[in-house]
Amino acid sequence: MDEQGKKGINYFFQDELEYHLGFNSWAEDLPHYFKEMKGYDILPCLPALKYYIGDVTPKIRLDFAQVITRMSEERYFKPIFDWHNDKGLLYGCDNYGRGTNPLYYLDYFRMSGWFTAPGNDAPSLGSSFLQTKVSSSVSHLYDRPRTWLEAFHSMGWDSAGEWLSSQLDHHLVAGGNLLCLHGLYYSTHGGWWEWAPPCFHFRMPYWPHMKKWLKYAERLSYLLSQGEHICDIGILYPTESMQAYPDANPHLCFAVADQLSRERAGL
Repeated sequence: MDEQGKKGINYFFQDELEYHLGFNSWAEDLPHYFKEMKGYDILPCLPALKYYIGDVTPKIRLDFAQVITRMSEERYFKPIFDWHNDKGLLYGCDNYGRGTNPLYYLDYFRMSGWFTAPGNDAPSLGSSFLQTKVSSSVSHLYDRPRTWLEAFHSMGWDSAGEWLSSQLDHHLVAGGNLLCLHGLYYSTHGGWWEWAPPCFHFRMPYWPHMKKWLKYAERLSYLLSQGEHICDIGILYPTESMQAYPDANPHLCFAVADQLSRERAGL
């Protein structure tokens, strides 16, 4: 791009990365890497990744998860992060699972930390409040400057400025501080193509007012990107719990977060 283009396109966005790290992941040099890192041979212990073989089972699973994530960091996540970071580019994402499954990428927090703007998509109906809380928590934990909010997919043709504002405010409260509107479609095939259109742009009756609305979003995002974030309450994100016991249910964690948020908001 020329210099003018670079002023606006100063980022790269990774959407729903399907990188299926798990207890079936393997590499030719994994046994050597594992022994070097953990001090014992993984090959005789492989049944523990699927079956309970006694009290040693959780340790083997945790060790395996740590080795796999370390290898993935070194060979995929970190090099791409470094490339963007060295060039001063924001590296944003809407990662697979959007934080609701701690075992996506085997360690959702750790892998999402290799983006300068961890984030998620938000739906037109309902809320991605919890998903945005996870994204913002990743940003805070890894000292990343922004939390990417991709918004709002599948909204239909009946969105209005009031609805856009209430949804934006709702997700900014959850920690989002970089707005990316979901899409501008130059053609919708006569209006019938309804996967993720419509858009927020020239077809909409509120389009003449969008410049001011976007300035509102920009100013709020700037303000919410300043200073040091301080948490009043911390909730354990059950990564290691689920690595050790993959059948565990993470929903209690999210139920607690949802209840606390509702009580704080007076809902």
